[in-house]
Amino acid sequence: MKKWSIVLLFCCVVLAGGLLVGCNSQESNTENKQRTSDTESQEISIMLNLHVPEVPDKRLEELIEEETNTELDIKWVPDNNYAESLNTSIATNNLPDVFLLKDVTLEQQKDAIRDDQYWEIGPYLMIIQTYLN
Repeated sequence: MKKWSIVLLFCCVVLAGGLLVGCNSQESNTENKQRTSDTESQEISIMLNLHVPEVPDKRLEELIEEETNTELDIKWVPDNNYAESLNTSIATNNLPDVFLLKDVTLEQQKDAIRDDQYWEIGPYLMIIQTYLN
């Protein structure tokens, strides 16, 4: 049951992010460029599992960065090595900002949670909910 709760939370965050990006794309390009030049871009490190032999085209990452005013540092990990790579990141206290919890239990993550390696996202979800209403 806890696994499904984590999966549901992850899906909600991804959906909310998608909605924000979707809402953002409705603005005119001029407003987008003005806002982008006025603010500093956010750096985000991401670790994702990869199900194919090659990583996605770099242009996709560039388009996402342009639209979201971010600098993405994406680490692609082959799917069969993902759990090992995640455990190594946790053990070395070197977690990326965003990662997929795949086939893990809360018991496995207890120490990482106690070491404050995870962010509390509740306040951010409230901000998104307020924005969408």
